[in-house]
This record gives sequence, structure tokens and C-alpha cells, in this order.
Amino acid sequence: MKKLITTAVLLTAVSAQAEVTYEQILMDPDNVSLNQAYVRERLAAGDLSQALVSVERIILLQPLNMDARVARAQILMRLGNMTSAKQELDALDALPLGDRLSAQVDELLAEVEAQQQRWSVLGSVSFGFSSDDNVGNHTDTGRTADASGLDNGAFIDSEGFDSQRSDEQAFVSASITASYDLGNQTSDSLYYSLRVGGTVGNDSELKDNKTAGLSLGAKFNRSWANSQVYINWDTTRRDDLTNKDDPTNPVKQDDVDTLSAGISLSQQVGNTTLSGGVSYADADFSGRDAAVSDRNDAATSSINAGLFTMLSDSLALSVSAGFEEREADKPSVTLAEETQNREAISAGGSLIWQSAPGHRWTLGAQVKKLDYEKQLSTDQFVRDDTQTTYSLSYTLFGAVVDPSLKDWSLSLGGSRTQVDSNMITYDVTNNRYNATLNYRFGR
Repeated sequence: MKKLITTAVLLTAVSAQAEVTYEQILMDPDNVSLNQAYVRERLAAGDLSQALVSVERIILLQPLNMDARVARAQILMRLGNMTSAKQELDALDALPLGDRLSAQVDELLAEVEAQQQRWSVLGSVSFGFSSDDNVGNHTDTGRTADASGLDNGAFIDSEGFDSQRSDEQAFVSASITASYDLGNQTSDSLYYSLRVGGTVGNDSELKDNKTAGLSLGAKFNRSWANSQVYINWDTTRRDDLTNKDDPTNPVKQDDVDTLSAGISLSQQVGNTTLSGGVSYADADFSGRDAAVSDRNDAATSSINAGLFTMLSDSLALSVSAGFEEREADKPSVTLAEETQNREAISAGGSLIWQSAPGHRWTLGAQVKKLDYEKQLSTDQFVRDDTQTTYSLSYTLFGAVVDPSLKDWSLSLGGSRTQVDSNMITYDVTNNRYNATLNYRFGR
């Protein structure tokens, strides 16, 4: 929703003064200047209901104050009461307002009509390239350890290579989201989203895959919080691998279908958005020998919280923390509990800096502590990992280059992920780089 431009015009004539209290309004309710000052303060505090009451009092005292009537329509829009806002704007549109107010009324009418359209569709298409300097997830030492902690030989990845390799991938993805406004004056809506994608590597086949997904959900907007409930289905189909030691005998990779559901909440407090949520996901692996695939099936419960706040006009801070518990979905399968049962605590944050209009930098860091519950027969200890990720990205928005490119953006980025484990078998470091061109469409 756009800012109350006309309200600012209405109130700029009011000189700076001490805070106006509601008791002062009650003592002098017919004082237009006092009411204007009170409206300004209530808007600054986000108290739209009290601001509306005072604007309507001004209109009662000055029926021909067109700025106040336009401000009333805008406050109604911010409150989600599009029907009443449109009635006010239609009445104003029939009056000789002058060029300034006529232009504002026309703009607001177009916005109200767009808001009242029940269906809205948004979509995006992205394609680009990425590079991974450790595509096979080789250990940092290139070695593994046995159950006694002694050197167990070189690490061998799924394609039979015993040394670390880099690979570049081309990827493409597309999504479309359709929302239906329930029309109950609170901006509640139902939505569905469709997603497809694919990745192809130029050397290794480890990341070659095709993906698809579907989401169904509902959004509810209330004064105390905005909430969302959803259910997602995602599937990934991975290509078979060519074993360099036996090219005639391909190595199968697991496909995975994931079904998840959750609820999230957010609330605006000043210039800070607080958020939180809970979710549950069930992952079903298939494609290899049933017992091997079933060993990876798992159910994950998670909870998260975060905040986003503006530190200045060009700098923002995002902070998040979460906890998840994963358990083997088929615990009777050999090694299922040992490989899947774990708890994880994560914390991270990012700084978002707009260095100039249309230029955005994001610097991020996250730490994730993973505690496994059971010891593998091949390991010396119960696995205990700490995963640290640093990232830096830059986004250029197309409108900076040319107004006709307003729906395009280009992102460049890189990240480094390091897993420090209590066993060298799981110490892994990956450096990744990407360039993504994105196009957004819809209304």
C-alpha cells in the first residue's frame, strides 16, 4: 500500500510542537490545527484507527476540506477497507478538485480497483550458471577414518573419483503464484504456487536433476499479526551417474519427494518486522535398492524466529534462529536411525545495503550445530558437526540501466561452507559462485 501522500500535504502546514494528547482533543475537539497535529502523530505511531477518527472530525468541521477527504480515503485503504475508500474517491472524482488533487484521486482509484480484483498472478523465470569447487563433497584431508580413528584410505565419491573436483552447472527455474482475495476487507487471501527447474553440469553428473513443486496456502492479515498456513509438495529427480571405473554399470542416485506443512506469523513494530513459524516435513527417498533409499527417509519438525529492521534509509539487518529435530521415518531399516536421527540449532544474519538506487549488496553468515543421536558402526564417535557459511551477493535491478528493463535483475554471488566434524570423514569445504538473470511478470 502506498504512503499517505495527501495526508502529508494535509499536515505539513502544522508547525512542530509538543505531543498532542487525546485529553487535549477532548478539551478542544473543534480545534482543526490540534486535530491535524494529532492525526500526524497517530500516523507516525501506526495508530490508523485514531488517525481516521480525527480526520473525520476535521471533515465534520470543514466539509469542503478536500485534502482531508482524500486523506480519509487513503487511511481507509491502509486499513484494508477498499469498499468505503472507493466510495469516497468516486464522490471526489465527480468534484472540480483542481489538477493536483484530481491526479491524486485518479491514482488512488486505480490502486483501489487493482486491490479489489480478486485474482492476481505473479511469476518469475530465472536462468544462470554456478560453480562448485568440491562437487563430490571430498573431505578436506582427502581421507576417511575407520571406527578406531585410524586412516581408512582415500575418500571416493559417487562417480569413483578419489580427488577433489570442480564443476560448473547451468540452471533454469520458473514459478507462478496465483492469489485469490477473499474480499472481506482484511486482505485475506488463498493462493497456489507452481515451480519447475533443472540443472545440468558440464563435467560431473552429481548435480544433474529436474525439480517440480506445488504449494497451497492461505494468508490472514490482522492488527495483531499477519499469518500464513501452507502445504508444500516438492520432488527432485536425479540422473544416474557414470562410474569412471565401470562405465557400463551406472550408479543410481536417490530421487526424493518431500511433503511439508507449516504456519508462519509476522508483525510490524515500528520499522522492524518480527517473524516466526513452525513446520513439519516428510522426505521419501527412492531410486536405489529399497533398503538403501529407505535409510534416508526422514521426518523433520522445526521452529524458527527472526527479525528484519531498517538501520537507515539504505541499510537493513536481518537476523534468524531456528531449531529442528529429524528422525528416521523407517527406524527398523539398517543404519536409518544412525544416519538420520539428529538435532540442529542454527543462527545467522545478513546486512542488506543499497549502495545506490537499483544496486543492492547482501553480506550473510550462518552457523548450524548438528548433533547426531546414534553412532555409526563405521565411526569412532557419535557424529557432531558445526557447519559455517559465509556469503556475499550483489544485485543490479534493470530499471537502473533502462526503464524498459524494470522487470529484470542480475545477481552475482559467492559462498563458502565449511563443515567441522569430530571425525575427518565428515570435514568438508565447498566454495560456490553463481550468476543469475531473473525476470518477473504479472500483476
